[in-house]
Amino acid sequence: MNRIQIIAFTLLSTLALNANAGRYEVSEVEIEDLGGGSFVATGSLASARFSDNDVEQIGCRLLGIAGALNQVQCGATDSADNSVSCTSTDPFIIEAVQAISAYAWLRIESNEGSCDRLFVSTRSFHIPDAKTQKGSKKSKKSKKHDDDDD
Repeated sequence: MNRIQIIAFTLLSTLALNANAGRYEVSEVEIEDLGGGSFVATGSLASARFSDNDVEQIGCRLLGIAGALNQVQCGATDSADNSVSCTSTDPFIIEAVQAISAYAWLRIESNEGSCDRLFVSTRSFHIPDAKTQKGSKKSKKSKKHDDDDD
């Protein structure tokens, strides 16, 4: 390779590493309290995880007891520390929970404490980009800890 080819290759490689392609959406946790244990909660797991606060979260868990019970528990906490939760033993809700990934977007609908609807989206724009992860709580805490040691 001659000198011009090496320079061109280096420049193109650098540009390729710095390119951010694709759509990304921040989807903070939002809760609409409908009263009486009824609510609608939306948000992405990744946006909640990389948020600038220490309270935001959304998700579901599945409890299985052999021969006895399968139960889903879903919940959310928004940035103002408002929390909601619901449960369900419905097989369709249980099936939907199994589609949740680390980067999923959720819409949880509850009627009087029962999880009646669960929408799970695993589209690519729910995956956080590098800029979001650089501002994560983990890196901020590590930096603060390093400053405290001085």
